Amino acid sequence: MKLFYIPHAGSSATLMHKWSNGLDALIEPIPIELAGHGLRYGERTYLDFKEALEDIFEIFKAKVGDNDYILAGHSMGSTFAYELYYKIVSSGLKEPVHIFFSGSKPPRTRQENEKIHMHDDDEFLNEIVKFGGFSDEMIKIKKFRKLFTPLLKADYRLLEEYKFIDRKDKIKCNISVMYGKEDLSFEEVKGWKNLASSCSYEVFEGGHFYIEENAEKFTHYINRIVKEELNIRTK
Repeated sequence: MKLFYIPHAGSSATLMHKWSNGLDALIEPIPIELAGHGLRYGERTYLDFKEALEDIFEIFKAKVGDNDYILAGHSMGSTFAYELYYKIVSSGLKEPVHIFFSGSKPPRTRQENEKIHMHDDDEFLNEIVKFGGFSDEMIKIKKFRKLFTPLLKADYRLLEEYKFIDRKDKIKCNISVMYGKEDLSFEEVKGWKNLASSCSYEVFEGGHFYIEENAEKFTHYINRIVKEELNIRTK
């Protein structure tokens, strides 16, 4: 079972290995690297959300094959996973058997005034620190600021200029919504159930980057859900 993973803003998909090593052998992790990140560092970042989604879709098409697969995304990656699902459906391709949405409010709840990518660098980085993952000391390092600030701002611009489309057709496959209890509340994530036919929730100890702080329990949950999906299909 292939698991396509789309990472959070500013991250390389190759960092998936921090938790994917705990996945069962039956799951093949496939990180989707975005332009300008990680192994694709040096490539131009995307002009807009649509261009990014098209690139993600092309990577997906080249690797999906004919077998069952799963989509997963963390934070910004959840919004891309949500839109990728509808891109797949509209293209007539085989649909995923499950989608994991991690560390994200439902895409329809994003506020129009959330435009931190337009702040000056100091204000922007101070906002980023609040999410965790980067420390106050780290954002003071000149090399870090030069390397990551433009990339992070480019990613946040994609997300903050994204326009949610209220579709009549819900996601057909089961979805799992996962979040760190120090990052989001159930009230903030419960709206995902309105976007899918079947939705389950799982809360973990930790903050926005609970997938690294609590990697063992995170992968254990994914393994369990994948086995359940496989059992449903073999009955």
